[in-house]
Amino acid sequence: MTRFTRRDFDTEHDLATGQLHKFVLKELHGHVLEVSSVHFHFDSAVLLPNLTPPPAPAPDAAPPPAEEASADGEDEGPSETDLAVPGLAVLRAIYLQAEEHPAQKILITGHTDTSGGAAYNVTLAHQRAMSLKHALLGERDEWVAIAHAKHRVEDYQQILTWVSKVWAADCDPEGIDNIHGSRTTRAVRNFQALYNEEFEAEITVDGVVGPQTWGAIFDVYMEVLADILDVDVDQLPAERARLSFVDAGKPGVGCGEHFPIDLPGVDGRRSGLNRRVQVLFFDPGEEPLLDCHPAADQCRPDDCEIYRKRHHFFFPIDVAPVPLLPRYRLEVELGDIDKLFTPIVAETHTDPGVRERLQAVGFLYSPLTHADIADRAEHAWAHFKKVYEKSDDASAVAHLRDRVEQLIVDGKALPPKGELKKLRVPGAYCVTPAQMAAGFFGTNAAGHRYREESSVWRDNDSIGRVPILGKLEAKFRRGWRPAGGVSLHFQLDTPDPIPAGHACAREPLRQATTTSTNDNAAPPPATVTFTMTGHPHGYVDAQLTSKPPSDPLADNVHKDFGGKRGDVVRGVDPVTNLFEVGNRRTYFEGELDYADPSASNHAHAVKAVTNDRGEAVAIFMPSFMGGDRYKLRVFVDPLRGRPSNGRVKPAVVKETGTLVVWRIFRISKYLRWPYPAGTTAQQKARCYGDLDDFDMAAIATEYKKAWLEVELEPEARAPTNLTAADHLGAIQYAKANARPATTQRYDLGALVLETGTSAGVIELRTAAQYDAAPKAPPPPGGWPSAVSDPSYWNNMSRIFHELKTELLHYFTRNAISGLTILQAPAVSSFTPSPPPGMPATPYGNSGWGTDRRACWVIFGHDAYFGWMPYDHTANALHETGHVVYGVHQYTSTTQVSVNTGATFDAHDYTDLCIMGYMKCDPDFCGRCVLSQAGWDTSRLSANPPGP
Repeated sequence: MTRFTRRDFDTEHDLATGQLHKFVLKELHGHVLEVSSVHFHFDSAVLLPNLTPPPAPAPDAAPPPAEEASADGEDEGPSETDLAVPGLAVLRAIYLQAEEHPAQKILITGHTDTSGGAAYNVTLAHQRAMSLKHALLGERDEWVAIAHAKHRVEDYQQILTWVSKVWAADCDPEGIDNIHGSRTTRAVRNFQALYNEEFEAEITVDGVVGPQTWGAIFDVYMEVLADILDVDVDQLPAERARLSFVDAGKPGVGCGEHFPIDLPGVDGRRSGLNRRVQVLFFDPGEEPLLDCHPAADQCRPDDCEIYRKRHHFFFPIDVAPVPLLPRYRLEVELGDIDKLFTPIVAETHTDPGVRERLQAVGFLYSPLTHADIADRAEHAWAHFKKVYEKSDDASAVAHLRDRVEQLIVDGKALPPKGELKKLRVPGAYCVTPAQMAAGFFGTNAAGHRYREESSVWRDNDSIGRVPILGKLEAKFRRGWRPAGGVSLHFQLDTPDPIPAGHACAREPLRQATTTSTNDNAAPPPATVTFTMTGHPHGYVDAQLTSKPPSDPLADNVHKDFGGKRGDVVRGVDPVTNLFEVGNRRTYFEGELDYADPSASNHAHAVKAVTNDRGEAVAIFMPSFMGGDRYKLRVFVDPLRGRPSNGRVKPAVVKETGTLVVWRIFRISKYLRWPYPAGTTAQQKARCYGDLDDFDMAAIATEYKKAWLEVELEPEARAPTNLTAADHLGAIQYAKANARPATTQRYDLGALVLETGTSAGVIELRTAAQYDAAPKAPPPPGGWPSAVSDPSYWNNMSRIFHELKTELLHYFTRNAISGLTILQAPAVSSFTPSPPPGMPATPYGNSGWGTDRRACWVIFGHDAYFGWMPYDHTANALHETGHVVYGVHQYTSTTQVSVNTGATFDAHDYTDLCIMGYMKCDPDFCGRCVLSQAGWDTSRLSANPPGP
């Protein structure tokens, strides 16, 4: 048996005739690693690092479940659709092949296209082969010599573009045009400076690409090569030690233009496919003869065993793609909220920055352009200092800044993924004097509240805004460094549900229907028994029905009712927009060098470009609807030159937890006018007995059902008795500031006593007593006689209303940020059992809600277990409900009709509400809950009256 190869086809064999001879043709095998995808530029021997990656999917294409990004902010590497074969991946593949097949020998062949002379092309092809070989073996000086001698401008333009992406560096020449212009000079200089910093070198920073700069490029190649091999640079020699060449004297040879793969036989043709290098691997005994290359830069194509005679059969080696660098990591955190506000210059209540911050933390509830803002801000500032025990403005300002940062988002930090935190906005807006004068109780109050809150939000450029800060880093030689000039997209995502009992969950609503039996001994209301078929939970749930899950705000309040679901995502209006775009905040973005956010091609998103610190900011503007939830995701797009939707691998994306809107509600004072010393048992009985304490915690719990976070200030947790001085100051203030709308004028100094000796807080003289009392100088025509005035008692009703309102205002002027409750046995000396001949009706009321952020609650214990339909704590809740825009409820025109401003469309008429006068659970109906949560309930469909 005779064995031979194709190499032996021309060999003569001397064999005997008449015998059977067996010939075995042995094939010569090899393996080829095709480097044609790493193009060399025309007439250049510089190994280029990468190619343009394949097309990307649409930005918001739905991801396959297995390819979903983890959203932990770390670069996850490539998916099959986001890979390319950069030149350094070829070097990696050579090392891996040598590791798996250590006995194989290597030959590198270089090729050119068919343009140029044949001899010139052989030399150029040899330079290309050796460029790869020098990079493979880490021969820096030799590689630099070839690159410097045989390069084009477009070579280093492409390399610098690649470096700008690999390390997110500012060295992009902004185009590859083979012209070394000013932009290229800038890019080269920036690269040279970056190299000096990263490698602790001192090459000349001059914008010229000479041997020093080619050496720097080589060093970057080696760093990235080590990175994709997952080894340190000092471990590369071990990788190189595995390599063995067919001929150590000729590791790379130049084949010139002789063996084109694109349009063979066509001369004078430029072709990127023909400008290539091949790396061939041979098992022992399979090596080719290299007689066709008497020298490495000489080629006799007719003698070539590999390409002309085809003695070898080659198996292709696949080059495993590697990630397109750079590798990023992303963090998302809460920006400096205090920086959103106007800088504080004067540390007093007159400073706009102080007023803005007071409003944001729930201490100032008036528009900043209000005519009385100076007075209101002064008292709000005094109250803030009192609550937090700050004796001077400087320490108060420091604490105010801290409250802004700690309160608005819990603990000055966004919630981590999967967790929830409160996002607090001002709430509990109260009826204004103008609205009361305009007939508030005859309207649907919810619309008033919504308009009032909207005007405040639009009037304060800083309120209701949360800066979301993305911080991006890229992996450099010496570790992670800020990545500037990269687009981050800030997008709303589907929020997490709120588990029952969680700190962000509201107090549960009643889910049971109510039966009321009003069998009281005295009116109101009339005795009646009926059953209601609804409850607050059912009403609220019916309004919060989820919408299609594609909307991340599906469970939030719709724009038709004052929320932001379905409204414009980006803009400048804090009432309708969710991200601020177009209203540059110079003292925020300018000082911190943040770029303005702009429109994003992703749904529910904006984008911003990172600065030199790798930071980008989006200003998030949540609604002021209690219970609205928001979750954010921030991601890089484009990622390594390709579009990314932040969901499909690879993605650099970070998700936050969920922010839940809660509204700030302060109750500042619980005051009591006690029975004067010496009050008899009979006198107490006339005022229905002793004054029991309200359950303030129960009142707070009820408001928490409407996403109102109630802070009971120290003076609101238990009653504080008014002193004689408090009472005298309040009476004198009321007399001086009341503006009674009466048909005749009265001298209030003579009408109102200042003794403080009765159970009534306001002591009025009778008509006869008034006529006999000394008075101020009379007006023209003299003082009228009260005894002969037929409208005296009607006038007293109006005067009394003004007096009781202004008396409460005396106490709220120093607590304007929170509600005040004043409890008393009686409001006037005529209540509840006046002297003979004096009517009790104008004054026989259990309480009043006023437009001064305060309310009265009167009578002792027995009234609430006698003719009142509910107890004294429930009545206190009822009166505070008036202060926060609640109007009366009545259930049916044929059953109970209380003529006190009730309207059919202000309540859920399948359920009882504490704002009515029926025995019921001490809670608000569902419609009131939504109103307190911020809804514009005037836009809800009219709720029909009960049966």
